[in-house]
Amino acid sequence: MEKRGVLKGEADHLTQLTDEGWSQARTVGAKLRETFGAFDVAFHSGYARTADTASGILEAWPEADRERVEMRQHLFLRERDGGYTFNMTSSEAKESFPWLQDYWDTFGPFYSRPPGGESLADVATRVHLFLESLKTEFCHKRLDTR
Repeated sequence: MEKRGVLKGEADHLTQLTDEGWSQARTVGAKLRETFGAFDVAFHSGYARTADTASGILEAWPEADRERVEMRQHLFLRERDGGYTFNMTSSEAKESFPWLQDYWDTFGPFYSRPPGGESLADVATRVHLFLESLKTEFCHKRLDTR
């Protein structure tokens, strides 16, 4: 619960990448470079921690290669919106929304929406739309969509 206190009152899109997240981004960047080489465009959601993750990944490339990468943000890549349940414990959600478990059991975890939030089906739809848009705009480029 200590971590939860750090996030209380902070907008999700402003949450910073942790030291562990920076380390993981650098590790992934080294593996991506080794496996796939350079790419032309990197996307992130625009959230602070995803922009930092993209930057950490790119640290694995020489500066000249990094400068050639076009960095773009796209809101369709954002994380699932937890709605009013964002940062709530299970017991708090149960107390605030006593009907939620029955709803969840009826419609299942893929189609159920947390109050004010998105279902996994909603997320899949917007990610699909994002990927479809890449076909025409970037058909001749190497992309990283972390």
